[in-house]
Amino acid sequence: MTAQAISLTPLDLVLAALLLIINGAISIRLRLGITRSLAVAATRMVVQLLLVGLVLKYLFAVKSPWLTLGVVFIMIGFAGYEIMNRQDRKLTGWWSYG
Repeated sequence: MTAQAISLTPLDLVLAALLLIINGAISIRLRLGITRSLAVAATRMVVQLLLVGLVLKYLFAVKSPWLTLGVVFIMIGFAGYEIMNRQDRKLTGWWSYG
C-alpha cells in the first residue's frame, strides 16, 4: 500500500487563512483582548510551517539516514526544551533531568 501525499490548493490555504481572520473578528467583536496574541501566533505558525517545509524538502531530496536521524534528534531536543520551559511548577531532583 503506497501512501499518497495530500496536495493543497490555493483555495485550501485561503480557507485556512479565512478561519484565522474569522477568529480575529470574533475576538475584536467580543472584546476578548486576545487579538494581538492571535495575530502573533498566526504569524509564528506561518513562519514555522514554511521553515519546516524547507527543511523537509531538503531532507527528502538528500535521502541520508544519518541526516534524517540528526534532524529527528534536533526536533526532540527543541520539543523537550519547550516542554520544560512551559512548566508552572519546576521538578527537582532526578525528575528534573538536570
